[in-house]
Amino acid sequence: MHRSLPAAFRLASSAALLALAACAPAASNPSPEQVALTPTTTRVETADGAMEARTMAEDRSVVQTIKAAPDVAWSKLPAVYGELQIPVTGYVDPAKQIMSKGTRLRGRLGKLRLSQIITCGTDITGDDKANTYEVSLDVSTVVSPAANGQANVSSMVTANARPMATSGDPVRCVTTGSLERRIANAILVKTATP
Repeated sequence: MHRSLPAAFRLASSAALLALAACAPAASNPSPEQVALTPTTTRVETADGAMEARTMAEDRSVVQTIKAAPDVAWSKLPAVYGELQIPVTGYVDPAKQIMSKGTRLRGRLGKLRLSQIITCGTDITGDDKANTYEVSLDVSTVVSPAANGQANVSSMVTANARPMATSGDPVRCVTTGSLERRIANAILVKTATP
């Protein structure tokens, strides 16, 4: 037997999310940000049959304003990706966007342990699954103009992880914000040096 969650549960969940959103403080100076919505369906087997829970994961970019002209910041971005060992799979010059899609990693991205940049929950040993699972990582950075001739560096990191030793469903990972900040700070350092 296949059942979806009751309509009352879905309505209560929606009302709770709206209430939480209403309580959130409003930004006085909103920054441009990207939002990626990823639908997820979880199937739960019970003695009476199976139920499905449908959720929506919302990933937001981390935006940092740096003291550099947008064109200068953009010119430094490919070298920053290279230093951080983020493989580039896409490059859109008119939009000042660079991206890395579907990079398969095990334990590390360059010199960084994956648990420094994403968290995927813990395994039975207590280690973050980001370090023990195979991770599929997406990174995207956009440079845009900010006030006073500065640049907004907007990066989004999304990932999922899958156990390497056994078969299993992928686990959704959440960014720590560390890689996004490293990208912006590295651009700033490069614009300050000749």
